[in-house]
Amino acid sequence: MKRLALFVFLWLSVVWESSARCANFFITPQRLNQGEYIMSVTTNSTNGGIWFQITIDSKKGNIPELSTLEVSQCHRTPNSIEIKPFPPKTSITAQKSNTVWIATFVVPPEAVTNADICFLFTEVVPAKKFEMPIPALSHYIFMLQEFMKPENDREN
Repeated sequence: MKRLALFVFLWLSVVWESSARCANFFITPQRLNQGEYIMSVTTNSTNGGIWFQITIDSKKGNIPELSTLEVSQCHRTPNSIEIKPFPPKTSITAQKSNTVWIATFVVPPEAVTNADICFLFTEVVPAKKFEMPIPALSHYIFMLQEFMKPENDREN
């Protein structure tokens, strides 16, 4: 009985710790100030597709160096979020300082109609010395179609 109680306690500790270490923020043209960051998005039409420049500016200090930038697919349902790679792999040019990252990339014309295409900034904060060895993840998800609409067609 003691083993069962110990197992349940440890299992709940792991589930509680890991579930509290992931957050998702959906970034829209109206909601660029989310979590620990202020974002800005610039777009322009080119012969090769839609050009994006996304600036991520930290409100409270350095952007963790393990953080990532990528173009992905994000499918939302009422109960879940599925993030998977976006084919073809999109090249991102990143300018990184301690507190500001600027990502520049072009979405190909065939991808413009994909409602699931997104830019994903994943903030990866390593676990502290006495915490579970699970890094904290915050996903900042930019659904790119929202930023391709003319400004007066965007939802408020």
